Amino acid sequence: MVVVYLVVWALLDVVAAQFEADDGVSVWYPPPGLDLAVLLVLGVRWWPLLVASSALHVLVISPDQMGPLADVLYVVITAGGYSLAAMVLLRVLRIDPRLPTQRDVVWLVTIAAGAAALLVCAARVMLLTAVGVAQDRSLVLSIAGSWAGSATGITMLTPVLLLAARRWVRGRDGEWPAAWTTRPPLEKATPHTRSRLEKAAQAVVLLAAVWLAYSGAPGRSLDYTYLVYAPLLWIAVRGGLPAAAGAVLAANVLAVLLAGEQAAPVDGGIALQFGLVTLSVAGLLLGAQVSQRRRDLEEHRHASMHDALTGLANRALFDDRLAAAMASSRADAGHEVGMLFCDLDNFKQVNDSLGHAAGDQVLVEVARRLTAAVRAGDTVARVGGDEFALILDGVGDGATLPEVAAEVTSALAQPHRVDSVHDRVVVTVSVGSASSRDVVTTEDGEPAGSSLMRDADLALHRAKSDGRARHVAFDSAMHASALGRLSSESALRRALDDGEITVVYQPIVDLTDGRVVAAEALARWTTPSGEEVPPARFTALAEAMGLISALGRQVRARAVADAATWDAVGQPRLSLNVSGAELSEPDLVEGLLQLLDEAGLSPSSVAVEITETVLVGNAPVCADNLAALAGAGVHVVVDDFGTGFSSFVYLRRLPVSMLKVDRSFVDGLPEDRQDSAIVRAILAMATELELPVVAEGITTTAQQDFLLEHGCTLGQGYLHGRPGNSASLVSAAWASRSAAPASCTGGPAS
Repeated sequence: MVVVYLVVWALLDVVAAQFEADDGVSVWYPPPGLDLAVLLVLGVRWWPLLVASSALHVLVISPDQMGPLADVLYVVITAGGYSLAAMVLLRVLRIDPRLPTQRDVVWLVTIAAGAAALLVCAARVMLLTAVGVAQDRSLVLSIAGSWAGSATGITMLTPVLLLAARRWVRGRDGEWPAAWTTRPPLEKATPHTRSRLEKAAQAVVLLAAVWLAYSGAPGRSLDYTYLVYAPLLWIAVRGGLPAAAGAVLAANVLAVLLAGEQAAPVDGGIALQFGLVTLSVAGLLLGAQVSQRRRDLEEHRHASMHDALTGLANRALFDDRLAAAMASSRADAGHEVGMLFCDLDNFKQVNDSLGHAAGDQVLVEVARRLTAAVRAGDTVARVGGDEFALILDGVGDGATLPEVAAEVTSALAQPHRVDSVHDRVVVTVSVGSASSRDVVTTEDGEPAGSSLMRDADLALHRAKSDGRARHVAFDSAMHASALGRLSSESALRRALDDGEITVVYQPIVDLTDGRVVAAEALARWTTPSGEEVPPARFTALAEAMGLISALGRQVRARAVADAATWDAVGQPRLSLNVSGAELSEPDLVEGLLQLLDEAGLSPSSVAVEITETVLVGNAPVCADNLAALAGAGVHVVVDDFGTGFSSFVYLRRLPVSMLKVDRSFVDGLPEDRQDSAIVRAILAMATELELPVVAEGITTTAQQDFLLEHGCTLGQGYLHGRPGNSASLVSAAWASRSAAPASCTGGPAS
């Protein structure tokens, strides 16, 4: 490479010497253009090449007998000046030597062709004048002529070589030159369409304009040089910087060949030199501006179609490519389109524990692995925060959806290196897949692409509900289930709006005498068609839809209104179930107390029932509300005791006033030894804590006898009454109190 550089440099120097406007001053001097290109491509550390080429000039090509010291100074001035210019451009201004932006070109022209060339030429001319080599012209004209020749050489040759280096770099399999190692690959901009005919016409017009401007008899003025600007403008506007740089080079070479020797005798070549400098700079800047404009438009287009963080296709580009793929599938029955929906499992934990910067690193790596797991023609898109979608156009040609899904889950399961401390971050993925062969088309004519996305999304939800970190393929049953769920959700909203939710009451009795001492309010839903929806089903649906609070408010309002009419039977205590979502609401306490006040009920006549699981899982959130309720006189009851975490911490710290033993333990009494042991243990603990206990689900006298034998005096179940409306409860309460012995009136739960 060193030999090639020196040979080319020497040839350029010799050719330039044939067009001298004065001693040591060439009309056109390209060697500095080669010097700057070499340093900008290979790096400033290659400055010894400039020392070698400058020494070659003063010792071999143009030995002016300046003396050893002057020769050394000449070499230092030339090599040092252009090396300093390259250092400023690369390390201070940090231009991209591939010249992708207008800024890069402007700084190249300003620093290299302007400041550096002027300083180097001025120093060299003054050195040549001092040693008596340059004497024919004034110092100013000599400096101007020398600078113009070097500036022309830089502007016409350096950009062409730098642009050519883009292709050279791209063809070296990733072996980037030293000066470009830290720069990302350039996105290939969409070229402006120029036909071969247009390019040929541009070349002919350029050659004709240069011929008219620079050919003719010796001494002819250069009045027609402006003609060259017409084709140059055409080429620059249509082709951008690469085309403009090529046109500048061609125009300069042809102009010098036609007029270089003829112009010198008349005016020393100054007019020709400054004409060429102006032509070169104008062409380059116009071409750079056009290229910058195209780059900005391309970046805007890319940004509008790609995710800013990962560089993957965004939803807009994803939809466009999906529509094209599905169109191909409809045109060719054998053309199958597959889709994978991927959702990272528990990704929020990465952001919460390591920070969003670490989360972004993981997302970028996930995008890279997904892209590597599919074929080049497939589309990988980021469609949500941690959701990705893959379009496999023509799946089945060498790969199947399960195979690709397995590749994806395996690739993403490998640990991620976030930093030196957290280098084993593992993020699994849930994957749902669907194929165009199995698309379920809706009656409303939903586009096939949307149907495919819907099916893949349904499969993804199934994968997550089945335990995550797995792949599930879509089947038609999922669609039927989704339609059923949608129908149920719509029906529940209508039920809440139209008052279809009713309230029934299951009595809680004193097991010693059968007296009704309390009643648990239970929600019931009967549809207009007469179907009774199981409570567990619609309460779970309400929680999933975010309607559990609205449901709870309706039930509480009706139950409190009914309880206000129970004075005639001694006001049994009203038990209200409160969900975890409601317990964490800041206005729960105020709303309930206001409801009781409007109904004329004492807070002590009401209990709130909270499941053990909700109590443990939301203890920090619900503690204040529970304390406020207890402080107002409302009783706090732990429902389904024994089925959750069975932590005794909250029994000591929170204002719990009663426990309810879950029916699953009562069912096996008294025959089941394990159930019997658990119930005895709960009752013994409650006795020590002085907490009353209600046994749920009592259906036989044997169960009741066992409970009474071991100290449980309160219970509820079908043995003592099924859930009924308020009137039924009043009747049952009246009957129980009439039948109860006088000594038992006012039992432990009244």
